[in-house]
Amino acid sequence: MKHSLGPQFDFFIDTDFSKHDAHNFFRYDNLFAAWGGLLILKIKFFLKLPMIFKRNRIDE
Repeated sequence: MKHSLGPQFDFFIDTDFSKHDAHNFFRYDNLFAAWGGLLILKIKFFLKLPMIFKRNRIDE
């Protein structure tokens, strides 16, 4: 059995513990790719914050 945590997180947890192998238990490359995508979104958000504050000052 393999469980997906949804289409946006395209990595799987292998629940067959009889063949417990650290490399097959988590697909680490897909896990880090998903986290990397979230980090990029956070960085873009923080880069936009100063511009939002500047706009508010101009309106005042």
